[in-house]
Amino acid sequence: MSTRIIHAIATALLGAMAAPAAATGENGRAQTMSLIDANQKPAVEKSLRELASMSPTEAATTNKAVVTLVANQHSIAVTRGFNVGQDEPQSVAGGATGPTPTDLFMAALGTCQNVVLVRYAALEELPIEALETTVTGVWDRRGLYGLGGEDPR
Repeated sequence: MSTRIIHAIATALLGAMAAPAAATGENGRAQTMSLIDANQKPAVEKSLRELASMSPTEAATTNKAVVTLVANQHSIAVTRGFNVGQDEPQSVAGGATGPTPTDLFMAALGTCQNVVLVRYAALEELPIEALETTVTGVWDRRGLYGLGGEDPR
C-alpha cells in the first residue's frame, strides 16, 4: 500500500512579525503573547547538548504502542500511559467512535511539525501567537486488499 503526502503546511504568526504590542519588555523588544513558555529554550538547549555528545546508537530511542481490539474495527492503543482510540466510519462497517488510522497518521505528522517549529522558535526566542498545521494525504484504498496493482505490504 502506498501513501503520498500531498502537503504539510504550517502557518505561524510569529510575534516578531505581528502587529506591535503596546508594551516593551526588559530586552527592548515589543512584548507579545506567546504560546511558548520560558522553559522551552533551556530544555531544547539541554537536549541539543546531550544529543551532540551521543553516538547514533546512544541517541536511538524506541517507541511502543500496545493496541487492543475492542470490537469490530475499533481499537484502543496505549502508548506511554496514554489511551488513543481508533475506529472506522460507519460506511465501512465501523462504529465511528474515533479517528481512523490514516486520520491519526495525518495528525501525527502535523503535531510533529508543530513540535519542531516550537523548538526552533524557542531557540531563536521568537514568540508564537498562533500555529496551525494542515496535513493532507491521498491514498488508494484499493491497496488494503491488493486491488488495482497496489501492494498491501
